[in-house]
Amino acid sequence: TGSINLNIRRNNSLLGNYQLTNQTGSIDSTLTGWNVTLSNDDLIEFYVSQSSTYITDLTFFMDLQSV
Repeated sequence: TGSINLNIRRNNSLLGNYQLTNQTGSIDSTLTGWNVTLSNDDLIEFYVSQSSTYITDLTFFMDLQSV
């Protein structure tokens, strides 16, 4: 129970937000509205911007593929 908002940044610029509300998992393969272009030396950062007190653990998997 609860919600969490995760901000994903590249080189201090927002790539996108990911929000879970009252769920145990989610998959987003389209990333609608995200800037998904990456370079070899990009720094990827993850920030929890808000979270419910009921959430005590978060696991985030990111699969990067070259096209």
